[in-house]
Amino acid sequence: RWSLEMRGDAAVIIGETVVVIQDQTAHALSTVTGVHHWVHPIFGTLADTVNFASQFVVATKSESVMLSSDGVITQRLGPVLTLTATQDHLVAWGPNEALITVRQGTIISRWRLPALTLALQDRPALATSQSVLLFSNDWTFQVWDDAR
Repeated sequence: RWSLEMRGDAAVIIGETVVVIQDQTAHALSTVTGVHHWVHPIFGTLADTVNFASQFVVATKSESVMLSSDGVITQRLGPVLTLTATQDHLVAWGPNEALITVRQGTIISRWRLPALTLALQDRPALATSQSVLLFSNDWTFQVWDDAR
């Protein structure tokens, strides 16, 4: 249907819109026509992107944001290393804490995290409505819940 040459670092599709991250800029394009819907600057080193609750979540090591389908910032998440999206929750894994966000965009919980080490560089995890299961490289895990 259409062709557009871009050097994208990441892309996320929601409905008939694809957001491509190129040169610290988010470009929202129509999947039908290729026409730009909007452009939004991204600050920091790109870490991850996901589709969550019909929003574009762009994680950087400096400033992470949730963008509406119109390119408006709906939530600021701070520095994020990676994202874990489930059907109802988004976990933004920062260097020192995890933020749990619900579909409406509200941050419902925060957890202090153990320091990253040479042995622990990733934060593989699962999120539930009440807790986060943080897995370690040796297949053990820690449960972080509202009681902590």
